[in-house]
Amino acid sequence: MRGGPESNPQRLLVFELLSSLYLMGGVLIPFYLSWGGLNMTQVLVLQSVFMLALFVLEVPTGAVADRFGRRTALVLSGLVTGLAVLVYTAAPRFELFLAGELLFALGAAFGHGADDALLVDSLKAAGKEHELGRHVNRLRTVHLVTLAVGSVLGGLLAQFTDVRLPFLLTAVPVLLSVAAAAALVEPPCSNGGKNSMLLMREGLGHFRRNRQLQLLALETAAVGTVGYFVLWLNQAALMQAGVPVAFFGLLQAALAGAEVAVLTAMPRLERRFGTHRVAQLFPLLTGLGLLGAGLLLTAHGPAALLAGSLLLAGGFGLTQEAFLQPSMQRLMPSEQRATVGSTVAAVGQLGRGVANPFVGFAADLSLSATLMALGGLGLAVALFSPARKVL
Repeated sequence: MRGGPESNPQRLLVFELLSSLYLMGGVLIPFYLSWGGLNMTQVLVLQSVFMLALFVLEVPTGAVADRFGRRTALVLSGLVTGLAVLVYTAAPRFELFLAGELLFALGAAFGHGADDALLVDSLKAAGKEHELGRHVNRLRTVHLVTLAVGSVLGGLLAQFTDVRLPFLLTAVPVLLSVAAAAALVEPPCSNGGKNSMLLMREGLGHFRRNRQLQLLALETAAVGTVGYFVLWLNQAALMQAGVPVAFFGLLQAALAGAEVAVLTAMPRLERRFGTHRVAQLFPLLTGLGLLGAGLLLTAHGPAALLAGSLLLAGGFGLTQEAFLQPSMQRLMPSEQRATVGSTVAAVGQLGRGVANPFVGFAADLSLSATLMALGGLGLAVALFSPARKVL
């Protein structure tokens, strides 16, 4: 039996596990630089293509999810992402990487907003909407633990084969996630039979009128962008510090572990210090971590301290969105939840899409200076936090 919407939080855990088993995470930069023959500027230009495509696709796919069902959107997400992996690994050609990034963007856009909307409406149908924060943290933890396991396995696999194989084998769990998405139950959602264009206009209108949501989205985008570059620059920093490639997957796993530790500690910290003060910790510690990493790289400091600084920055920079998610969800109407959630996500995608080539070019000139500049941005957000007016 399929069951009711109350079973979705558990089923989403299975979907999250399969869709997050990215074996290539620990060797992504060696994949691009060695197998793909690219430099860091080209790598981040590809990520700009991904982010800008995601920015364009976020809201329309969110409206599709609101109109035709969030389960349908998640099924499409798995199918398109699986195809993206196969295209990306077909040959080391830049044009294939571009096509792969466009497919990755479409797959991610179908998933963004749809998973959160399905979770919220499922909890609402079961009368358990107050448990949203706990379930968001559980899903994020499963995502991170799975990424960590995938990174370690992929790093070991690459050590004994090549850096392409972990990327190619990622298609297996991603395509299996399609079956997990199909097993979800569509929760009741009152959209009045409105078409996708009307839902999209109404969702965008809600975002434009809601100043509180705009401020939360702005802070999420700023801190998330700084944290995002920890993911893309940490392996380049390790390479410059002379760390063997075999350890890259372990650092990626440790990075996921740092995020899990922060997520686990968040409820206790929030109860003790309050939402407002805890929210300021995220940009502050992200900035300090990146600033420390840049200084250590310049001074040829110990690789262990460099890794620790990157873990501090990533642990807080990559979890701030999960911390603010319950506050943002409370400001979204159920009938346009996926559309409004996608609009919030699109703010961050645009920022990263614009920043990617500049950060890549800067990293090719001086990686240490780039890390310090990103750290300065994190500290600036901590000082002039938009969210402090809302939380």
